[in-house]
Amino acid sequence: MAEVKTQRLRKELHLNFLKKAGECAALMRVALEQGGYNAAAILAVHCGISAADALTVFSLGVRHAGTNHADVQRLLMQVADPLMGQKLRHLAMLLGIKGVAEYEERLITETNARDAVTHAERFLSWVQGKVGA
Repeated sequence: MAEVKTQRLRKELHLNFLKKAGECAALMRVALEQGGYNAAAILAVHCGISAADALTVFSLGVRHAGTNHADVQRLLMQVADPLMGQKLRHLAMLLGIKGVAEYEERLITETNARDAVTHAERFLSWVQGKVGA
C-alpha cells in the first residue's frame, strides 16, 4: 500500500483548520435552512475534511496532502482512539457524497443534504472534543 502523502505542520495550526471547519458548519446550516441542498452538502464535506486536518495536525503534526481524500482515513487511524472506527464512518459518508455534490450532474436531495450535515456536525463535535476546543 502506498504511503499517505502528508505535510508537516506546527501543532498549533490545528486551530486554523478548526476555524475553517466551524465556518463551513455554520454556513452549511444556513444553506440547508434556505433550501440550498447542494451548497449544504459541499460545505458539510469541507467541514469534515477540515476537521480531519485539525485532528491530524493536533495529534500527529501532519495533514493529508494527497489528491485522494480517502487517504485521510488511513492517516486518522494513526490517532489513538477506541472510537476511531465509529467516527470515521461519519467522514466516510461525507467523502462518499463529495463527487456527487461537487462534480456530477445529479443534484443533492434534501434528505442527502440533511444526512451530510448531520454527519459533519457529529464528526466536528467529536474532533472538537479530541482537541479540547
